[in-house]
Amino acid sequence: MFAVYGQDMYGSIDRVPGFFRIATRFRHVNYVPLIPVGTFLILQEQGKRFRGIELPLDSKSVILAYGVGLLPALWVFAGFCTMIVHFAGRDDGNPWIPATIGIVLFVMWLVFMGMSL
Repeated sequence: MFAVYGQDMYGSIDRVPGFFRIATRFRHVNYVPLIPVGTFLILQEQGKRFRGIELPLDSKSVILAYGVGLLPALWVFAGFCTMIVHFAGRDDGNPWIPATIGIVLFVMWLVFMGMSL
């Protein structure tokens, strides 16, 4: 199994097409943002290189990046919990609780994805 790690920009907010956008650089593992390094006002981009101004860490951008990056993992975890509770065959287990949590997480992810486009 291979692990891809490095730094990349996540959590694009306050985008003005043709002029600038604000994004946060994260250290990532397999493209899941883990540690925020800094927030930038990106004026010009070409591939992975950009020209911009460093800003103080922006909480809105960080929350958006974590939402887009980590909610799918929580959604899959809720799906596994649903299957475990359902197939365990115990009378006290209610599979609707983790299933509902999974659906809520999926809807939240869709909302975060819409905000990041």
